[in-house]
Formats: sequence, structure tokens, C-alpha cells
Amino acid sequence: MPLETSITRGSCKRIRRNLSMALLGALLLVAWTASEATAGHKWVGSWEQAMTSQYTQVDGSDGKPQRDAYGQPVDHAPAVHDVTLRQNVLASIGGDRVRIRLSNYYGLQPLTISAARIALGAGKSGDLSAIQLDSDRKLTFHGGQATVTIAPGQEIVSDPIALHVPALSNVVISLYFAGNATLADFHPLQHGHVTRIVDGDATQAASLAQRAPSKALPGKQGDDHIYLLTGLEMDVSTATRSIIAFGDSITDGYLATAPSTSWPA
Repeated sequence: MPLETSITRGSCKRIRRNLSMALLGALLLVAWTASEATAGHKWVGSWEQAMTSQYTQVDGSDGKPQRDAYGQPVDHAPAVHDVTLRQNVLASIGGDRVRIRLSNYYGLQPLTISAARIALGAGKSGDLSAIQLDSDRKLTFHGGQATVTIAPGQEIVSDPIALHVPALSNVVISLYFAGNATLADFHPLQHGHVTRIVDGDATQAASLAQRAPSKALPGKQGDDHIYLLTGLEMDVSTATRSIIAFGDSITDGYLATAPSTSWPA
């Protein structure tokens, strides 16, 4: 396909296979956690993404290193230290009680997140890192812990938090890694510069636009990828439904200019 000319046929098949398997796992986890919602309500995915691995793998068919979605050799998963990772996603379903899902499914060692926050995006002048400060909330895990460690091969869900999220609004999630952390799980090619990473703890910053980007993310256009974040979920009435779209890179939003302009959003 013209939109995928930079992706080798073998790497394209691997990416699709890995994403399909991860998406199936995410759907099963959503179903399993439905009982944790409030009475008469259930948890529904408002934004979901399947993860794939950033670790180098050898293709058994030709013995050559795996290549990323740009056709470049995959060297290793990004190793970060003392950085803030901020990501902007589109909430399809609105709600007043939210939680997020984070993944270290492909990780080879424990992943510690030192702080996490969620807020509505301000979106000023195309700045996807800008947040509405009055909506900024601290995220916790395991019943109130600010810091959480995700074991290799596992996912984790944050504690539910009260936050009014209008339907089709942008939501910003900020994660701080104080120590050494390897970002093994990612979803490539979001397009629209949805991710920004800066040095230090900037989880409460109104914007990261004026901060120099960290050099922690190697490779080409790392700010187009989603890292670790697999889901934004809403506590909604049992009558609410969401739609899962299966497809190729077009369905995934390839070449979209912003989180709110991809198909099928």
C-alpha cells in the first residue's frame, strides 16, 4: 500500500500480529474488571491501544534483526532516567470517574512509575502537552499508592478517580520515572506528536512546550508513539457500549495530524 512503503512486508506482518494479540488481551482484561465499577455501572474503554515490543528480535525466516515501522533496525527499548513522559489521547466516551491501564507486558525487568497524573488537555495553539490545571488529578495504584512497580509480563490499572471528561475531549496522562526504567511496550505511528518527554518531574507543569525534549527516546519520530498506556476507561451505565475497530494502518490512524483527526475517532 502507498501509505506503508517504508515498512517491509515481514515487519508489517509482525506488527499486525503482535498488536492483534495484545488487543485481544486488553479486551479480555476489560471484561474481567467490569465488576469493579459502581452499582449499575461498568468500566468501558473510552480509548484503547494494543502494545507491541520494542526489543530486538531475530526474524527466523531470514535471520536478520527486526525492523521498526519505519523500516529501521530495532536496537533496543528506550532506557530512561529522571524523565516525565506526557501523552495526549482522545476520549471517545465521556464520564465522571476514570482510570488508566499501563503495560509492561513485553518488559524484561520490573518497571517503576514514581508519579502519575491525569488532566484534560488545553490544546492551546496546537500544544498537545498543555493541560487545564483545574482538572489536574493525582493518580494512585493499589488503593492509594503514588508509586507503583509493574512486574515483567504484567499490566496494572490505576485506582478510579473523580474527573469529568466530556465525550470526544483530549486527555493528558503524565508519568514520571525517577529511577532507571525501560519502556518496552509501545504502539507506533500515532502521528500528531502526541507524546513529549522531558527531563525531571514535570507531571504538574501546565505545558511542556517550552522545555527542551529529553534525548531519552532514540530513533525516528519517537513523539509519534504511545508508550505503556493501553487504556483510558470510564465508569458508565451498563447501557453504554463502545466499538472496537480492527483494520490496517489506516484504521490505526496512520498519517493523522492530531489525536482528534484519526479514523475512526
